Amino acid sequence: MSSYRVRIYRSSQVIDSLDLSFPVEIGRRDPQRNEPAPISLHRGTGTAKLVVAEATVQEIARRWFRISAEDDGRVTIENLHPQMRVSISNDDPIAIGGKRHFENEVLIDIGSRMAIRVCPIRETDSPSDEFRSLVTVTPIPGEDIVDEQTIAIRQFAAPDAKEIAKLLRLALQVVQKAAGSDAFFQAAVVAAAQIVELDRAVLLLRSDTSKPDELGNRNSAIEGWNAVAEHVREGLTSKAMGSVSRTIVQRVVKTSTTVIHDPGNRTHSIASSGFENAHSLSRVCCATASPILNRDREVIGILYGDRWTDESALPTNRISDLEATLVEVLASAVAGGIARKAEERLRTTLSEFFSPKVASLLANNPELMDGQDAEISVLFCDVRGFSSVTEKLGPKKAIEWINDVMSELSQCVIDRDGVLVDYVGDEVMAMWGAPGTQPDHATRALDAARAMMTAIETLRTRWANVLPSRFGAGIGVNTGPARVGNVGSRQKFKYGALGNTVNVGSRLQSATKQLGVDCIASGETVRAAQAENCRRLAKLSVVGIDQAIDVYEVKKDPTDAWRDLSKNYELALADFEAQRFGESARRIGELIQIHPDDRPSKKLLGLAVQELDEASESFSPTWNLKQK
Repeated sequence: MSSYRVRIYRSSQVIDSLDLSFPVEIGRRDPQRNEPAPISLHRGTGTAKLVVAEATVQEIARRWFRISAEDDGRVTIENLHPQMRVSISNDDPIAIGGKRHFENEVLIDIGSRMAIRVCPIRETDSPSDEFRSLVTVTPIPGEDIVDEQTIAIRQFAAPDAKEIAKLLRLALQVVQKAAGSDAFFQAAVVAAAQIVELDRAVLLLRSDTSKPDELGNRNSAIEGWNAVAEHVREGLTSKAMGSVSRTIVQRVVKTSTTVIHDPGNRTHSIASSGFENAHSLSRVCCATASPILNRDREVIGILYGDRWTDESALPTNRISDLEATLVEVLASAVAGGIARKAEERLRTTLSEFFSPKVASLLANNPELMDGQDAEISVLFCDVRGFSSVTEKLGPKKAIEWINDVMSELSQCVIDRDGVLVDYVGDEVMAMWGAPGTQPDHATRALDAARAMMTAIETLRTRWANVLPSRFGAGIGVNTGPARVGNVGSRQKFKYGALGNTVNVGSRLQSATKQLGVDCIASGETVRAAQAENCRRLAKLSVVGIDQAIDVYEVKKDPTDAWRDLSKNYELALADFEAQRFGESARRIGELIQIHPDDRPSKKLLGLAVQELDEASESFSPTWNLKQK
């Protein structure tokens, strides 16, 4: 496989050197793609990118040119930028959209006192660096690996196949351990040491992704990393062997590839490499380290191993690419285990807020939980009579009662794939329309509201022996745009929504008590759901909301009598809003004789009579509610 070397210079000094076999794009950092700080190799989706400058360095484009190796040993430079040329030292620049092949090394001026030297690596070339990387791309958890040249184990001779089977059994022990546990990590280092015959194997996890107190931290000497597992060959001690090489760790983080340390290729001292002094590698014969990647190709851990020798011993065999690949396989198994553990934790957290269907969707697509604007429906349900019930039952029985009530109301949300946003005292808040797309979110919210009203009736019957007095609920539903995402904190996750749509929904729940109905929905919700059996109550002005709101009563199980009430009430309301106050009062008066307990009718009659007695100078059909 053809490869090439890239050296990066700043002010004529080498600041990094990479040997690569795959195409890489050159450009400054793009924060929106979660690219690392320079100088780093970023392996996102598609072609790898070598980040050479911070986002603020405008003279270097985000996506400027691509370097790749050809099968004939040449290096190709392709200009990707629509406006900038690529400046070649002692040669013509590469034009916009142009491409050029180079048989020998080429120096590219990229500005900001920086330059990149690219040269092909031929098989006859002797390595100029004691470090090398595997040419393969380290897989990430969940990534499919396709190799058209796969071979079967039966193609090996019998003794070789038996040895391979032994190695696979050792690797299998790692997979079988509980992912993310101390035993899991220890199995990985033991397997690495035995399979590759290492004197020492160490598993490092990035400090911000591991908890030392839970994982038996052995305190690596590298800042920002925890050594969570270690295995040392019998007769040796980790203290005598020194700390893990910071140089190797840094190279793994920069390249996201498996790195092999081979002092036999050393052409310059480690002390001159610009990373550290020679102490940590001074007694190491050879070493290898493989990255443990997350799904975003960030290096969150490293599986490190080395062979050690004292001053009188002869060097052992160098670590081959096959041995380094086996270490990489184990590192990938650890990455997969950590990913599974993280997914299990995520699913456990999500199950507190989401239905199984939505929780599964989010576990597979966690990016859906990022902050976003969405059209949603929100529901607020407040339990009426909470204070009097808890006083009557006493603390112990009251907790049992409220748990029963909240469980039943919550199930109404979960059964319709809603999000349980919060419990605030005796109130439940839920939402639909996010994080996953739900075109029928308004319908689901109204269905949940009706189910809650049915659940309250069931609960009344269930608790009738200890609570002869009735308790109820007030429900408010609204639909509109909101900002959705984690509205909690870094310490406590809470998926929910913010915005005027949420505020209106809360006010509508409060309005149910003032208007004497069980459930109120906004006109936006009723229209979005194309809902039937909803009575238009009024145009309301509520505290804290500037715009008047069309509100409707949502009935659980409308009877013919209620439908007749709804029809004649809306006619009376239309008369009132058209300032036909006498006709409105007449209709409402007749309705109250048939439905004496209908509080909206009484409210409308009072307003109509007030206008008849003393007409307003500037009439408004909007009802003003003074309480939240």
